[in-house]
Amino acid sequence: MKHILFIILLLSFCIGANAKTISSTKKGGEWNNPKTWVKGKVPTANDNAIIKGEVVIKTADTVNKITIQKNAKLVVDNTEQTSFVVLTIVKISGKLLVINHGVLEVIENIEKTKTGEINNSSVIEVGK
Repeated sequence: MKHILFIILLLSFCIGANAKTISSTKKGGEWNNPKTWVKGKVPTANDNAIIKGEVVIKTADTVNKITIQKNAKLVVDNTEQTSFVVLTIVKISGKLLVINHGVLEVIENIEKTKTGEINNSSVIEVGK
């Protein structure tokens, strides 16, 4: 499974110039639910996501970049021990939680602001 996600991520490098920015609603919800996202489009490996509410990831997925705004929360809760892969977490001004066997793989880097918070009770892998 990790190899498939890595291949998807490599392809995103090639298409990265065409990345679209997709924002969550302030209400948030589950990552793969279109109602969680403005205009109903779930971010893909080629997209940049802006988290504005509480967004929960429970399945394997890949995204180009993530920004977590102040007062927002991204929860990686992969109870099936799947990985959520991100090229870069651009900025954490809100909260990032990795819980219940969640695995967050960040290929490049994580930037946390003064208001940002990271709570990890599972696995965060940073670097290639």
